Amino acid sequence: MITFVFSLILGALCLGITGAARAQEPWVAPEFLAQSRPDFGTRLPLCVLKGSPSFERDVQTAQALADVLLLTSQVVELDLRDVAHQSQDGVWPEIRQALAGRCLGVMGARLYGAQRLPDWLIASRPYFSAPYVLVSQAAQSLDDLAASHPRAQLGAPLYTPIDLSLITLIEAGGRFGGFQRRPFDRPEIARALMLAGAMDAAILWEPDLAGLAPDFYQTVAPMPPSFDANRDVAILFRSTDGALRANIDAALKVLAAEE
Repeated sequence: MITFVFSLILGALCLGITGAARAQEPWVAPEFLAQSRPDFGTRLPLCVLKGSPSFERDVQTAQALADVLLLTSQVVELDLRDVAHQSQDGVWPEIRQALAGRCLGVMGARLYGAQRLPDWLIASRPYFSAPYVLVSQAAQSLDDLAASHPRAQLGAPLYTPIDLSLITLIEAGGRFGGFQRRPFDRPEIARALMLAGAMDAAILWEPDLAGLAPDFYQTVAPMPPSFDANRDVAILFRSTDGALRANIDAALKVLAAEE
């Protein structure tokens, strides 16, 4: 399952495709979906999500892809932050519209390994990966947190495999059995709870820290391997654009070799 919370985690928009987000996706008969779009000529229009923690990396990658493919880069900014909270259908209609007329792909899709995308979407190979980390006032690890705060209020991002791993850890008992799970849907909520003293530590996606004031934590520690804590970021295309994805994947492989 993925979490496509196009986070615009920025709110709930984390394009991570969670089961919850998938459940909200409206079903649209194929005959009502646009099958054509404008001729972009020698341009490579790729959408990036305003407010996304990976925004700068997304823009850089979009421009680098155009260079590798000998095309003219066109970065199209989408601001879906309000849409994520106001529309009962989430961001899906906006993403469909963008892929039908404004861009060839949407950057910044956060993926997990075991994933199921909606039938009308396919994803590129990842163009970067970043881990989830433990932020707190002093803990250097989960073991350290358990030793100093055996009944710590520990936050985890809702509807993610990380949250499920935390639930499993607590239910297993032992030295982590006293942790109290505090789920949150946006990084700024975790910050507010920690500042208010209602949360002792939180598990956050590392790129999200760049968008938050560092006034709610002192230490940043890695998560244990059992949490499978890395999150890949990829590009989304319409499922009918398999040939385009193959070309983009080849270009991404070139860029990866140059790093």
